[in-house]
Amino acid sequence: ESKDDQSKDDQSKDDSGTDKKDSETDNKDAKEQSNITVKVAGFTGTYDGKAHSITVTLENAGSDVKVYYSTKQALTAENYATEGNTTNPSATDAGKTTVYYYVHDGGKEVTGGAGSSDIVINKAVLTITAKETYIVVGAAVAGTGVDYAGFVNGENESKLTGTLAYDSNYAQYGPEGEYTITPKGLASVNYDIKYVAGKLYVLPNTQLYEGLSATQEGKKLKLTWGKVDGADGYDIYVCYCGGTLPSKPTKTVSGLEKVKIKKLLGKKLNVKDKFKIRIVAWKDVNGEKTELARTLIAHVVAAKNKEYVNVKKLTIKNSEIALATGASEKIKAKAKLTKKNGKQLDDEHGRDFRYLSSNPYVATVDKKGNVTGLKSGECVIYVLTRNFIVKKVTVKVQ
Repeated sequence: ESKDDQSKDDQSKDDSGTDKKDSETDNKDAKEQSNITVKVAGFTGTYDGKAHSITVTLENAGSDVKVYYSTKQALTAENYATEGNTTNPSATDAGKTTVYYYVHDGGKEVTGGAGSSDIVINKAVLTITAKETYIVVGAAVAGTGVDYAGFVNGENESKLTGTLAYDSNYAQYGPEGEYTITPKGLASVNYDIKYVAGKLYVLPNTQLYEGLSATQEGKKLKLTWGKVDGADGYDIYVCYCGGTLPSKPTKTVSGLEKVKIKKLLGKKLNVKDKFKIRIVAWKDVNGEKTELARTLIAHVVAAKNKEYVNVKKLTIKNSEIALATGASEKIKAKAKLTKKNGKQLDDEHGRDFRYLSSNPYVATVDKKGNVTGLKSGECVIYVLTRNFIVKKVTVKVQ
């Protein structure tokens, strides 16, 4: 190799021995470094009905610097303009949303200028509690509504999907008493629903007492009573006082709320005696009679009995009673007999007046007619004479 060729090779290389042409090409490909500092924060919180976004903060940025966003894919120098836009997306509903960002500074290299962050919105807790509910024996379980606790930002049940329904530990046609009722059937994207049981009170069915009467006229014993919803029939049990009501009904009727009894024990009525009577409403459930309601036992004096008389008229002085919770008031009842100086049956045949509350959870009544308010609500106290003359007292408790 000549000295001239050697001199040319030396001139084409820098001090480190690197080819100067390669170094110049590398310098052209390298991007200028941006002075921008990028800080990114996601969002994590509980659903509040408001929109939330990630936050991209730029320090030392000029007015021409732009941030591009996408929720579909990562952004790069090659696709930011076509796949992204400068509107920072937001999320309102519960869930996780990943937001991709790209900081554009006129082609300069921005440290941390591309990446992603998440918007995480957790469901808010919504408590749904069944309201206190009253039904009578034999009725299907049906709630009276619910109370909501936990809606945010002025929202209400219109934000829920599904159909409100109820579960209960009470089986239809079961006995009266206190049970529970629990709501179900609703759903929400934004609420974590917690169901809370309410109280279900199954009350005695008092419909038989509407229009109840028992009289003995001529050679017949005539009975009437109120219609019981859902009843398929009525069993009437009759015997003479001093005896025991028969295990089998004296008479059974369907589709009627009245009956005439002409015979007892296969013989004509003794119209000089006294009668013991009970009426039972029933429904056929799977081939068996299921009791829906029953009356107290009546004691009726026959028309020609020379020793005792019946009550002809019952009056109540205070037929409407308003009580505060815990307060009491005595029902003032007065009976008029069929004969002015006649003699009523004694207490072995029941007290002169008997009392029954349609809702003993709202107000109770003792054997002397003292009504006590237990909780806010309304009910009816039925006042009965021995021979099925009935009057009602309306009770309101506050």
